[in-house]
Amino acid sequence: MSESVEKSEVREGYKEVQLSPKTVRIPEKWEVVKTNSVSEKITDGTHNSPNTVDEGYPYITSKNVRENGFRLDDIGYISKEDHKKIYSRCDPQPGDVLYVKDGANTGIARKNTLDFEFSLLSSVAQIRTDQERLDPDFLTHHLNWPLFKKVMQSKMSGTGITRLTVTKIKNSEILLPPILEQRYIADILSTVDKQIQQTDEMIEKTEELKQGLMQDLITGGIDHSSYKPAQLGPKEVDIPDTWEVERMNDVAEIVSGGTPKKSTGEYWGGNIVWVTPTDVTGTAGMYISDSAEKITQEGLDNTSTYLLEPGAVLMTSRATIGEAVINTVPATTNQGFKSLVPEDRMHNEYLYYYVRTIANYLTEIGGGSTFPEINKTDTENVRVPVPPLDEQKRIANVINQAYKKRLEEQEYKQRLQELKHGLMQDLLTGKVRVNTD
Repeated sequence: MSESVEKSEVREGYKEVQLSPKTVRIPEKWEVVKTNSVSEKITDGTHNSPNTVDEGYPYITSKNVRENGFRLDDIGYISKEDHKKIYSRCDPQPGDVLYVKDGANTGIARKNTLDFEFSLLSSVAQIRTDQERLDPDFLTHHLNWPLFKKVMQSKMSGTGITRLTVTKIKNSEILLPPILEQRYIADILSTVDKQIQQTDEMIEKTEELKQGLMQDLITGGIDHSSYKPAQLGPKEVDIPDTWEVERMNDVAEIVSGGTPKKSTGEYWGGNIVWVTPTDVTGTAGMYISDSAEKITQEGLDNTSTYLLEPGAVLMTSRATIGEAVINTVPATTNQGFKSLVPEDRMHNEYLYYYVRTIANYLTEIGGGSTFPEINKTDTENVRVPVPPLDEQKRIANVINQAYKKRLEEQEYKQRLQELKHGLMQDLLTGKVRVNTD
């Protein structure tokens, strides 16, 4: 059954069309066409993964294509011979649209702006438009339009890895305004894209600043001139002479969590926050005040979980180890945590940042290749650099400035994305017309 627009009178100069399975209203002079009918070439990269080499021709896969740019820091390389074989069939040129058709990023499109020759894997399709009829920037925005992504999701196949076929891409229907209007629409949306890209760059810079401050201050402190060697995990580092190194068990109480019986309805649906690792990884900031599921007092009384007062460092200890948040309300956790309740001489934000700097080390000692977990004994024996309390607070405050800047940029990016999605819905359906005079 088609998913239709709300039943109301179609305004003058508009018509209802099917963008299967959606029904949308567009200006009467707009068309609905198959992508293949307004393209010169639609194909995909090689279906036979070539051997990678240290130096050669770049080899782009779905992980390298992002809506607001290309991620090239982990790009692979293939031999000249393999590249020429692939490139003879699939030859991405500047201005072609690269469209992810396999895997987690399926549905992301990006116009090729790269100034070097490269090969594609089959997870990425190459679309070369007939630029007299279809502007590549307009097509890129159309493919990234949330409504169109839902349309294409209905066409995906595969149980493990969902994918689009080249045939389905060729036969997909798109909305086609006159070419001049396409260009004006693309210009408006590209302006917002540039702001999002600039914000992404600022987020990356502030994250690098925060990580640098964490690495420097957590062990080096502020305004020290005399240092001593100390063993922290597998590394020997220099810490200020006035600092001590203690076991985690000496500076914080370590608390495990638990899960009430799922089959007992009386234990669930209460008002007691019950944090899982998914709640932590889904939290943008340092603090947490809510959870997807909550338990009742009866659930708390009949399980091994413990009610933590605000200010504890909730550290994940299973699968994803070393993620952390600080609770701002009384909270419990499931068994995927070793929560840290700091002593009065330990500042919780300083302890939070220290946990974040040693996340990789915690994973290493977690053991278990298929399901890593750090146990309570190993957590107790983690060595912690302990500055005076006043200096802990100063260190945390310095790092917090970069942390807050990053959060502000992330919030700004979210607002830009919401603006873009609203503009897409209005401009790509013609609900709001652009002036092409």
